[in-house]
Amino acid sequence: MKLVLYCTGCTDAALSVISALEKTLPGLVMAAMRHLSIERRRGNSDAVDAQYRKYIDDADSAEVRSFYSIKYARYLAKVFSVIFVNKNSSQVII
Repeated sequence: MKLVLYCTGCTDAALSVISALEKTLPGLVMAAMRHLSIERRRGNSDAVDAQYRKYIDDADSAEVRSFYSIKYARYLAKVFSVIFVNKNSSQVII
């Protein structure tokens, strides 16, 4: 249903379905990722940043926290090209 709502341009309706799903099944990673995807495609970068931080803070386990942290780092790297290279080592800081 979400796919149909989003493809027809009803992003607000799709977001309300995803939000209801997140409230019903808290901790469902795929619902969170769909929420982030809709916000990203709407160009709402402030909401994406806030949601990623919320999901990272509210994660139940270290594995889930790592998952969101990696996704957030990749998002920052791809969207904002925020990559710094440490000149003293081969370490890349995102």
